[in-house]
Amino acid sequence: FNEFSGIITNMLKDCNVPNPHVKAMILIVSLDSVGMEMAHFPELSDELDRDLIKQEFYELFVGNYQKLERTA
Repeated sequence: FNEFSGIITNMLKDCNVPNPHVKAMILIVSLDSVGMEMAHFPELSDELDRDLIKQEFYELFVGNYQKLERTA
């Protein structure tokens, strides 16, 4: 877990995301939660667009900060 958290933290740092360690922890917990829901409720897998989920996670954790940087 610590190794995975460190990798994500470093990726977020590279993208100039504020509070990268905290954001990494939130991201890991969020991904785990989505995965658990899909495992427990297989019908959700059919309803959820995985590419859209990836895009939304990116926007939440990276994209919005990069947009702010470009406008600053």
